[in-house]
Amino acid sequence: MIQARWLPLEKINDRPDIKPGNCNYLQRDAIPEILNGFFSFLDGETLASCNLVCKQWHDLTDHEPLNDPLWNKAIAREINQCASFVFGKEEWTKYFGDIGNALNYPRDICKILKSNCSFFKGQTVGKTHMFVLVPETVNGESLTLNFFGELVKKPKEGTKTGYDGNRCWQKIFEKHGEITIKKAHWILITNDVIPGSRNKTYTAQKEMMNKHAHYNVPNALDAVLTVFMKCVGSGEFLLGEAPLTYTRCQENVNGYQVVVGGFGPSGLFVNTFILYDNDNIAVLACRRFCPSEVSRS
Repeated sequence: MIQARWLPLEKINDRPDIKPGNCNYLQRDAIPEILNGFFSFLDGETLASCNLVCKQWHDLTDHEPLNDPLWNKAIAREINQCASFVFGKEEWTKYFGDIGNALNYPRDICKILKSNCSFFKGQTVGKTHMFVLVPETVNGESLTLNFFGELVKKPKEGTKTGYDGNRCWQKIFEKHGEITIKKAHWILITNDVIPGSRNKTYTAQKEMMNKHAHYNVPNALDAVLTVFMKCVGSGEFLLGEAPLTYTRCQENVNGYQVVVGGFGPSGLFVNTFILYDNDNIAVLACRRFCPSEVSRS
């Protein structure tokens, strides 16, 4: 049996080398397995603080692939307390199927979710955003606009839905429907269009987004995924019909931006508005966490 030698608390005052911030004793005598057991009970914020205590603790908690299970466990314990909507590997498996090896959580995601939202004043990011994992494949098939449209027609459980075939422009799906995900990623996307973005040109909407670090206009697949996921999981229609709401996306067809929205029982509208801007057309804000910020489990 492995035993660790811990100094009795009453003798600490007799040891001048043990002071606040001095972990020489732990570095010399503590067993990594015991420290890892201790770290496994911490939340992400506390774990991040431990990462700065000393070299040994830094090495044990550094966000390398070897230590990802440690961080994932800490974040998973906390994330549902600070996020209103999370759609990760567990949810993909529940509603749609196998996505293979999933990305780990971004290390600072709980801190981000607890922070103040720069779009919706007085609320946190966790309350105003959806946190969604976008995989490369589902059940071995590449994730695309076209394929996901088929998946949501017959989820394993939850609300069945799909595109509104009568109001969608087929040319969009011909041009963009088979574009695959190059790298799996996490996104934070607002659960409503951002204030002040209605009845603006696409150029003006992008300028609004540029004022917020890390954010961009969503691409069509990110917008479609989050809207459909919310419906399948809860029956709720984001970007709905009351009031009638659409988000512009990065893609364009014949020089006009793709819009997604007007979602209701008949399905999701994916089209363009050629002639004019109006109060129904706004924009969601999307933050993408690139693969370099996280790693696979």
